[in-house]
Amino acid sequence: MRIALGQLESGTDIQANLAAIDRFAASAAADGATLVAFPEYATYEKKKVDATFPEMAEPLYGPVCQKLAATARRHRIALVAGVVETSNEPGKAYNTLVAFGPDGERRAVYRKIHLFDAQGFGESTFIKPGPSTSPVVFDFGGARFGLMTCYDLRFPELARSLADAGAQVLLVCSSWVPGTHKTEQWLALNAARAIENSLYVAGGCARRRRCPWAGACWWILWGLLKPISGWSPVFGRWMSRLRRWRGFGSCSRCSGSGGCRLQAHLVAQRRWR
Repeated sequence: MRIALGQLESGTDIQANLAAIDRFAASAAADGATLVAFPEYATYEKKKVDATFPEMAEPLYGPVCQKLAATARRHRIALVAGVVETSNEPGKAYNTLVAFGPDGERRAVYRKIHLFDAQGFGESTFIKPGPSTSPVVFDFGGARFGLMTCYDLRFPELARSLADAGAQVLLVCSSWVPGTHKTEQWLALNAARAIENSLYVAGGCARRRRCPWAGACWWILWGLLKPISGWSPVFGRWMSRLRRWRGFGSCSRCSGSGGCRLQAHLVAQRRWR
């Protein structure tokens, strides 16, 4: 199985974000990826969550999810992406991850439980926490995947519940807020969740211009870091792409006059039994 982590620099233009998702999905699928995961808020993003998020929210059967399903179906991949979903509370939306299968059918829905009310951010002002704390998993390609969103990574109980539900890989879709030592925290927390649960963690983070480390990584179950980020001309933004990985080794190469950058793809590959 090959997993691609798409690091988008999403903005407020929903159609442009959806087009970028489709372009990356097409490229990743051409490289052999069978599952592609995008960050939280992949279809609508700002530096801080504000009143426009519930205004732009849609139900899961709305146009945004229909286009994501069409992308998965067109490229014959499983696709996971963060959307802004309508809730039953006026002025608030859900921060939701949706997983689609290669047939375009919805496989899983996870509404973020732990909202980011820290470091001057008040996500809960406009976002409603998920109504259920039950672990959300889905099966694909002979593996079971568990869904987590950004700040959830700081709460080990959720990762443990996903492991208890049979998850073999945790997909951590994030828009990690930059700040002092935040890079180190991101890496350490991904490693911790992998080590303590003896599973795999694929963490992908949205790209921010003031956060050039970009924040994608692939952790194997002993917490050994496979950091992946690089420049791609596909849509002129930082992203993670597929790079081949077999067993417990890794490979990379440098290209270009600007220094060491991953040239082609970021891939994580493992055969599931």
